[in-house]
Amino acid sequence: MRVAGMASNRGRNLRRIADLAPGGAEVAVILTNDTDAPVLDAAEERGIPTAVVERSPGEERERHERARQQRTGGEREQ
Repeated sequence: MRVAGMASNRGRNLRRIADLAPGGAEVAVILTNDTDAPVLDAAEERGIPTAVVERSPGEERERHERARQQRTGGEREQ
């Protein structure tokens, strides 16, 4: 099973999933909203693709959620 994970800082839980692969889980991509998040380095060390989707000041939550979904292939651009 391939999963996409979201983290805003270190991503300890995602790192554990990537390292242990419980139930055969594979972390396919890690998304964060912070270009300086330590989880980006951890993902690079493990060869996991990443995407940074920052939320602009005043951006509606729904619009930001659509942007995240688009980055994971969960929704097509409208």
